[in-house]
Amino acid sequence: MNGIYEAEWRESAVECGAAKAMEAKLAELCGLSPAHAAIAARLLARRGVAAREIEEFLNPSFARLPDPFSIPGIREASAAILDTVVSGGKIVVFGDYDVDGVSATAILVRVLQSLGADVSPFIPLRNEEGYGMSGAALKRLFGEHPSVSLVITVDNGITAAEEIAGIRARGVKVVVTDHHMSNGELPDCEALVNPHLAADSAGGSADLCGAGVAFMLAYAMLKDAPARGVEKMSGGKQSGTLAVLAGLATVADAVPLSRANRVLSAESFSRFRAHAPIGLSELLDRGLRKTADNPTARDFGYILAPRLNACGRVADAMLAYRLLMCGAGGGDAAAAREEARMLAFEVDGCNSMRRGIENAMCDEARAQAGADFAAPAFAAEGAARRADGSPGWSAGVAGIVAARLVEDLGVPCAIAARGENGECNGSVRAPNGYNIHEALGRCAPVLMRFGGHAAAGGFTVKPGAFGEFRAMFAEACASQNPEGGRPPADFDMWLDRPSVLDCAWMDFQRRMEPFGEGNPEPVFGFRGVRVEKVRICGKDGVHLSFMFKMPYSTERHAAVWWRHGADAEEVRQAGLYPFDMLASPALSDYGDSGRHVEWRVAALRPSGF
Repeated sequence: MNGIYEAEWRESAVECGAAKAMEAKLAELCGLSPAHAAIAARLLARRGVAAREIEEFLNPSFARLPDPFSIPGIREASAAILDTVVSGGKIVVFGDYDVDGVSATAILVRVLQSLGADVSPFIPLRNEEGYGMSGAALKRLFGEHPSVSLVITVDNGITAAEEIAGIRARGVKVVVTDHHMSNGELPDCEALVNPHLAADSAGGSADLCGAGVAFMLAYAMLKDAPARGVEKMSGGKQSGTLAVLAGLATVADAVPLSRANRVLSAESFSRFRAHAPIGLSELLDRGLRKTADNPTARDFGYILAPRLNACGRVADAMLAYRLLMCGAGGGDAAAAREEARMLAFEVDGCNSMRRGIENAMCDEARAQAGADFAAPAFAAEGAARRADGSPGWSAGVAGIVAARLVEDLGVPCAIAARGENGECNGSVRAPNGYNIHEALGRCAPVLMRFGGHAAAGGFTVKPGAFGEFRAMFAEACASQNPEGGRPPADFDMWLDRPSVLDCAWMDFQRRMEPFGEGNPEPVFGFRGVRVEKVRICGKDGVHLSFMFKMPYSTERHAAVWWRHGADAEEVRQAGLYPFDMLASPALSDYGDSGRHVEWRVAALRPSGF
């Protein structure tokens, strides 16, 4: 079962006194039963929430956002941008092709349009121009916008000191907004906005994604606009739309969901139905049965983000940008709605294409790993074009393939597509406990460029140097985890009765959202479960579902194990023996039993393992 037996299961340690102190407060604030309050207290304590912070944690709102001017460079950036608006200069927002970069681009273009700016978006073509301010991307930018006065980067720019110097040599001003780590030399520009440059935690903004930084800059510009003679936009609807975009990117980019990020993502869920761009609403409805309920982090992460990312991976990220901007200029609402439907259809088509490429790359990469893979890291390459001229490996899909292989192999994985000139463009993902940016930094001698943060990164290997990169990458990752092996599978606590977490509990658990990095979805352990009625489900039988019951109990509970349809026969044959299981509860209305709790399996192993 994909090596799950090899991983250690580790119950999270919680100081009993801290959890006990929270039980009464949770019961009072949330009306929880004693059993639910005890479980909730343990979960919150494990996530570092103190008793005095419960109310703030459970009620994130804009009122709790930090001051945008606490972020280094925002005051200078706001002034430079608004001065350009007043002078009528041409502004280009230079974005990135993932959800974070496209959302950040849409945020700044929307707010600048509402302030009367002459503004245009620019997003590199991933497979032709690569990441960030490459020479090819800048050549196209100046060809399309020869009269540009100011370039604003979003979700990139921190590592482009040389390229920005070239832009400024043309007499063009540059404002950099980014959330990635610097590789050394900082760009010389009108303003550099990056929370990581703060001496402290930047008032709770340190972990913002690129769109989160863009949102805070937009917030600052709206505060500054009247004093600089710029008419502010009207109404709160636009602000709600910007929040939806920032929250979507926050979830999609897997940044820690604490403080400012928790506020942005929570506000994006609650405001989605009223304020989401119409294209985004259409896209959600294509992937999810239409409902009046607010979306969740799972909907953002598994429905919206993959579809929007697919545009930049297999086609042009400007398609995703147009979807997010649909209806932004006002005009005929019916025409905008029809345009949104057509764009959502196209974006969905890109996602289907991405799945085919991804599956083929995964199969070929697994073959390179072999059945007895035991290295501290994995790096694989494939030609972007096959010998017969057909498309091969895609750098645009490398990140998602790397993420899937991390699940299989339990080690950092780098996947790259080899171009016609021999250079390899790729992406890296890793399990918890690694720092990808540091690992890539150790490989710098064989890299043309790299960037990213602790959880993920991108890179370009010099022609002919992939073998050296593979060895250097493995050594760098091994130094971060000298003992090797899979990282432990962490879970919150053992439970004796799954039924204690009923629909009433799920109402409280919803208040703990959004789940993600830094605030993981609760995972519970069960000992000695008996599995029955095992079957495959989902399109092409990729998922696994079954019923389970606890020892000495006749109660049956529904469970689903995503992407484990291939393990159905093994689980079915082992059904006579007891399993231990890690799983998370979720509400479901599938089937004839009405709304009920369904368990989403994280891991199975034989009892007593």
